[in-house]
Amino acid sequence: NESNRETLQAQILKAAELSKYAYGDTPAMFAQKFTNKLTSSTWFYLEDNDCSWVIHRGSQQPRDFVVDALAYPPIRHLGNWVHMGFGLAHKSIQKNLKKILARVRKSGKRLICTGHSLGAVQAEYTHLQAVRLAIPSTCLVFGKPRGFFCKAKKRFPDQSVWSVCSGSDIVCRVPRYGFVPGCTNQGFILLANDGNNYVNPDPDFVKEDFSIKDMVSDHSMDLYLKRVKEMA
Repeated sequence: NESNRETLQAQILKAAELSKYAYGDTPAMFAQKFTNKLTSSTWFYLEDNDCSWVIHRGSQQPRDFVVDALAYPPIRHLGNWVHMGFGLAHKSIQKNLKKILARVRKSGKRLICTGHSLGAVQAEYTHLQAVRLAIPSTCLVFGKPRGFFCKAKKRFPDQSVWSVCSGSDIVCRVPRYGFVPGCTNQGFILLANDGNNYVNPDPDFVKEDFSIKDMVSDHSMDLYLKRVKEMA
């Protein structure tokens, strides 16, 4: 309904702002910051009146790009076969993440997981972890690569994942071989090259909208935030 649509739109805007701010020291005044020194995986926890947020930082340090490249062989994580680099990065933050998830579960608040690029797929794994713990959770992500090796009929609750793709963002389409999006029933928002925004567009249109010349520049979180603000 209209109320739910407006709530989702406001949450996507806030998620985009936090994902952008995550590339700095802290995304908000009261956020807690966590970093694994070995993998450089960095994430933040923020609690507001209505929900709790886990914000994963995207690729920034040289080690992050090594993680991005280490796709094969897939490894087991959270009961699934996943991208090796992404999975190892998420495993490396478990000590503090489990404590935060326990706090969220005790509070009874809804969890919102977000991030951009590497941070997006980390957010998707955190969302899966929350779902397995029966924590009400939503995943709102930007420029998310493919993090799962095997298709699943239903990996997440319906419409609990919203993946935003900026035009020709190449990262949303990799790794190309063997890996798949987290679920087939995720919500998908295309910030298309024609300047319009499409909710769950036809796959053929998505292919037609792709442009090689924009496949790298369209991955910028600055661009994502700009386009999401235009949706409001």
